[in-house]
Amino acid sequence: MDFQKPTSTTNLTQIGTKVSDLIDFDNKCWRVAMIKQAFEKHDAEKICAMHLSSRFPPDRMIWRYTKNGDFTVKSAYHALKTQEEASNENRATSISINPLWKNIWRLRTLPKIKQFLWRACWGSLPTKEELVKKYMDVDIMCELCGEEPESLTHLLLRCRETTITWRTCPLRIDTTGFDFGSFNNFIGSMLSNLTQEAMELVGIISWGIWTARNKFYFEQQPFSATEIQKKSQRLFEETCRPTQRSNENVGPKTSHRWTPPPPGTLKLNSDAAIYKDGTVGYGFIIRHAVGDVILAGAKKTIADGSILIIEALAMMFALRSARETGIRDIHVESDCKMLIDGIGGK
Repeated sequence: MDFQKPTSTTNLTQIGTKVSDLIDFDNKCWRVAMIKQAFEKHDAEKICAMHLSSRFPPDRMIWRYTKNGDFTVKSAYHALKTQEEASNENRATSISINPLWKNIWRLRTLPKIKQFLWRACWGSLPTKEELVKKYMDVDIMCELCGEEPESLTHLLLRCRETTITWRTCPLRIDTTGFDFGSFNNFIGSMLSNLTQEAMELVGIISWGIWTARNKFYFEQQPFSATEIQKKSQRLFEETCRPTQRSNENVGPKTSHRWTPPPPGTLKLNSDAAIYKDGTVGYGFIIRHAVGDVILAGAKKTIADGSILIIEALAMMFALRSARETGIRDIHVESDCKMLIDGIGGK
């Protein structure tokens, strides 16, 4: 039987508060007129459709999740787990069918940027407004402007300190000129009207505002629209424009043509790349002077930073692998000139 609470009780307090008050014990049936008076039609029909025992045993408390009606900790645990799984399944389904989420995950930027956008659109970032909803004792006002409560929409779009960032960015977005209603709607509108590259910059700037806000709150660093712009543009160039990134941030490349080391020695070559989905890949190869391969390796992972840092990770991965196999005396070569210069190479 499906046990459900009545959704309405219009005059129940006038006729009694026990189920027995609704039963005609002489005729062994429900007091239909009284039930229809106390409950809405759909509830009254369900109550009257319930079968009454002819023995009328004494009332007792029962637990709906066991066959005998007795409470057990095990049944309570399983009931809670079932409810939690159903809730998570419904939540996951609502996310998966929303094209907004798919478009966010398709952006060619760092995973942390996409995760930030997902959390922001889902409303799970710990703004002051959200903290107050969790009954935390905090001042709800925005500390950047002191004019309005710090909701996510206010912080990222409406605060006079952050609107400067949007107006002065290359996209020249006036976030005060439109009533987006929520940050979720703002991102949806941007996805519909901007190119993917422009949308990637929007995501980075949004993340930059949130990061600068946190540093202002917790590290007492000044909140500067100019600094947000510089850092956002640099991150955009490093992660969303790989061809420009290599030339602008790493310096000139050395020749790609392999030259053998002196006879009797080994040469290590390493390289790295950042893919469109934000992941990075790097690898190495160690060869004899005649070109025979002695050792090689590759790895794909998630990492943040400039291409120089990724190239350094590739070199470190190669050197560790060489050391683990007992290789010590090798010549090191990379197409990242800045990396070679930094470690004292030629």
